[in-house]
Amino acid sequence: MRPLHYEVRKLTDVDFISNSGAPKKRLVKFFIDMGYNPWEHVIRSQLNRHIYENDEGIHVDVFFGRMSMCHTIEYNGRLKGDKYTVPLAELLLGKTQIVQINRKDVLDVMFLLLSHPIGDTDNETINARYIAERYMSKDWGFYYTVKTNLEKIRDSFLSDPEYEGKFTQEQREIIRIRADQVTNHFEKVDKSLGWKLRAKVGTRQKWYDDVESFESVIS
Repeated sequence: MRPLHYEVRKLTDVDFISNSGAPKKRLVKFFIDMGYNPWEHVIRSQLNRHIYENDEGIHVDVFFGRMSMCHTIEYNGRLKGDKYTVPLAELLLGKTQIVQINRKDVLDVMFLLLSHPIGDTDNETINARYIAERYMSKDWGFYYTVKTNLEKIRDSFLSDPEYEGKFTQEQREIIRIRADQVTNHFEKVDKSLGWKLRAKVGTRQKWYDDVESFESVIS
């Protein structure tokens, strides 16, 4: 089943993930040879991230071992779970960990849920059991952000005219069902003591990290 409407997007950014032990100096040379300018101030100050940009404005992020944004996703030992991308579990987390989720990311989540079944393995399946056991059972803040975004997609965004016309009724129902399947895995796992204690505080205390803006840093 194809969505009713595919948006033609201008490519503006690409994210790459590597294990933490990647040869970083060789990577800098590779991108320079490919015509990209390294953001030296980021490379000097960040252990787990490089940023490059070319003259056409294509922005490249390279994360080493982990992606630390609103929440932290660990990649070491996980990069072979899917053939063409990072495992779909981490791909879903990378979108739904954004506290102020934007239109592009909402659509990406919808297409991801529509295109792939939910299960307890990797390899072209969204491994919801791994998400639940590795992250949602231990970190209440991460759990709250991801669950809130999936519920917004299910209850609000899919009915919003801006998104509704891009999918058939059948496709919207598949997305709703799969969003529920993911969050149902969250509720089935036992929660850690730290999770339970943090849940009592709730949103009275900030539960996510601020995303650092490197654009304002002068090298």
